[in-house]
Order: sequence, then structure tokens, then C-alpha cells
Amino acid sequence: MLEATHPVVVVVLWVVLLVAVAGAVRLFGAQTTNDQSLPGTDSQKAVDLLARSFSPQQNGTSPIVFHVTHGRLTDTANAKAIDASFKAIKKQPHVSSAVNPLTQQGQGYLSKDKRTAFIPVLMNVSSGDLTETMAGRVLAATQPARAIGMQTAAAARSGARSRSRPRRPAS
Repeated sequence: MLEATHPVVVVVLWVVLLVAVAGAVRLFGAQTTNDQSLPGTDSQKAVDLLARSFSPQQNGTSPIVFHVTHGRLTDTANAKAIDASFKAIKKQPHVSSAVNPLTQQGQGYLSKDKRTAFIPVLMNVSSGDLTETMAGRVLAATQPARAIGMQTAAAARSGARSRSRPRRPAS
């Protein structure tokens, strides 16, 4: 009934209430950030490596990174290992698409020095529904590359997880 008899008072009260709420939010809450870095993790190292080797727009949100310190990824043994890893990644549950960086379609996913590349992986689940098990299966599919000493890592922008333990080739 107050609004019918004193409409100006009601409008002023609403304005005061909105200003108070906005001030409180600004002062106490809604402190968010877009910084999704994870300093010191393998995943952050993969993101940093991608940033050095490729323009930011190319990385996407779920790249699987491959890196060698000796030779090039285009060398026969490395290329075979990446192709085997690519095929294994594509077979994983919830992988919607992936692109081999050593093919015509994958141009731009191989660094100029040919020591770093990534396979952009598109999952058919949202990042919020992606479980550690699902992500682990995709990363485990890089076993052919790791088996010959290549470093691999998952470089996700959020919820990042990775393992990049290169194995020494058998002598």
C-alpha cells in the first residue's frame, strides 16, 4: 500500500537499496579473476611452451603437447610415435575430434623449429564435466611418444593436469 500512496518514496528506497547492494558487492564480494595459471605444474610448463612457440589463438583449450630436445618431430621415429599417439587419442571415449600436427590439416600446430607440436583435442563433454579419468586416458594415449623419449603434456586452460616424464629409449 505504501507504493500507492507514496510512489516517490518507494522509488527512492529502491534506488538507495540498489546503490547499497552495488557498493557492498564492490567492497566485499565478486572478486574474480581470469588468471588460470598453475605455477610450477607440468601443465603450466606446457602452456608456457605453447605460448613461446605458437600464437595464442592457435592453442585452443585442450592441446596435447609433444616436445623433443634432440632431433625434430618430423624425424621418422618421432613422426611414427606422434601418429600412433594421435590414433590412440582419437579412439578415447569422449574425444570428438583431434588433428595430427604432422599432416596437411595440422599445419600451424608444429613449431618452426619442429621440436614442439600439439594435437588440439575437442571433447564431447564440457570442461565442467570432464573428469580426471577422462583426461588421464587422453594423456595416457601418448604412450607411443613417451616410449621413445618424447615429452608429452596436457595443457588445459582450466582444471589443468599433466604428466610429462620422458622415458629413455632402450639402448
